[in-house]
Amino acid sequence: MTPKETVIKHKDFIIAIATLGHLPQKDNIYLKEIVEAWQTELKAIKSKVVYSECGSCGGGWIAQVKDFYVYAKKNEWI
Repeated sequence: MTPKETVIKHKDFIIAIATLGHLPQKDNIYLKEIVEAWQTELKAIKSKVVYSECGSCGGGWIAQVKDFYVYAKKNEWI
């Protein structure tokens, strides 16, 4: 599954975390899929351009989902 497909599949879950403050457990299966997709997308971005500092850099699971949300919204995936 591509990162874009992951966003589409888990759109409501991502929105709940990024905008409503939902705090799932670290072992949540959806959370794992979303973080894995974001890490995949970050690798692709970094191979194309130098990516500036982001909340994902040492920010934990929730920061990664929030960054992915912002990125997906910017790219009109959400």
